[in-house]
Amino acid sequence: MIHEPLCEMCTHIDDTPAGDGTRIPTCEAFPGGIPAAIYGSEVLHIAPIDGDNGVIFEAEDGLQDQASAKIEALITVQVPVGGDVDLTPWGSVDTGVV
Repeated sequence: MIHEPLCEMCTHIDDTPAGDGTRIPTCEAFPGGIPAAIYGSEVLHIAPIDGDNGVIFEAEDGLQDQASAKIEALITVQVPVGGDVDLTPWGSVDTGVV
């Protein structure tokens, strides 16, 4: 099962695709691209992080319970909240996969 990133439940996400139809996730906190560690749920953005423009995760209307359950599950498996985060945007890292 593929899990939806917590960012996709956030009111601040920008769903606009790039001109070529691809999408590098951006939001009000990270208009240049959401850091891979945050989008990949390696770090929870429920507390301020340097470079987030003062914007943190806020669940979209109707998704509060689902988002709360996801946050609780991620905290249970010891995903860190905030801290030092590599700000390299999701989708801009060369994984070597072709």
